[in-house]
Amino acid sequence: MTLASAAAVRAALRILALTICLVAVVVEGVEIVERTGRCNDNARLFKLTLDTDAYPWETRWALMGASGEIAAGPPANTNYARRNRYIGFWCLDIGEDYTLTMKDLQGDGICCAWGQGSFVGKLDDEEIFRSDDSDYKKLSFDFSVKTRLTRQPTKRPTTQPTRPVTFVRGDLSQEITDLGLRISTGMSVRVIARANQRVRYASGGLSGRRFHSMPDGATVTPLEGGGYAYVSNAEMEQRRGGVYAIYFDDNSNVIGYRVLLSGTTRNCSGGKSPWNTWISCEETGRGQCFQVTADPRHPNFGRPQETKLGGNGGNFEAVAVDGRDP
Repeated sequence: MTLASAAAVRAALRILALTICLVAVVVEGVEIVERTGRCNDNARLFKLTLDTDAYPWETRWALMGASGEIAAGPPANTNYARRNRYIGFWCLDIGEDYTLTMKDLQGDGICCAWGQGSFVGKLDDEEIFRSDDSDYKKLSFDFSVKTRLTRQPTKRPTTQPTRPVTFVRGDLSQEITDLGLRISTGMSVRVIARANQRVRYASGGLSGRRFHSMPDGATVTPLEGGGYAYVSNAEMEQRRGGVYAIYFDDNSNVIGYRVLLSGTTRNCSGGKSPWNTWISCEETGRGQCFQVTADPRHPNFGRPQETKLGGNGGNFEAVAVDGRDP
């Protein structure tokens, strides 16, 4: 760093933070940052920028780890200067949780009655919190230090994946002999239901209704109260088709089985909507497309709706939704 008068500047410097990696200093409202290193691969750079108002001695802050220990804070027994910018850097361990607590002793915040004060926190170049113009006596910001993302692709394809993959498409090296299946390495198979048999629940009980025949188009949808549902069409003839759902808790235990739509014919495929519903289509001469939801908390649960997609009827298959403007 080149300065016109290094000796004069050094005399005016106030040290805000000193870590193993970085030093941050200020000169009467002018930001000056010196870096003497960088974080190792197991940490990310946390940057706190603080612009003080006309009453900076009201401002107190602390950066704390998950167990409540103080990881960083302002210099002890030192007040900030009015209308100055202070910048601090710290290397925070990846995988750890932190809380930044900001206090204003008078409870009127850092902006804007007594100056345009503010504070901003960043991990590397990613902003994770920012002050506003509200009054406060105490504010807390929780954040986790996650693994940094690769910013640019490598110039040449890597010879092997950079991290373990779930499965390799077409590598059908696992044979499930009792089911007559071959699956990719890294995948697993569990039988949750069989056609025309009652669904067995994790509690040991059985469903009152038998699992439908000819399951076809399907989706998995999350539920507002927790868990998820496997929604499946039944492609049966003569108004014996429909849509059914197997319910799972958050631990993937089977806990229920319900009918969502009945009295339809050859429900072949369909499509999931951006608003978490399922559209099921009849693949028959004068078929229609119906919208259902598996979520008991949805206002239309138990009320299948015939959509306008089918018009005057037709032989329908799948549905695609433009999710850019749901």
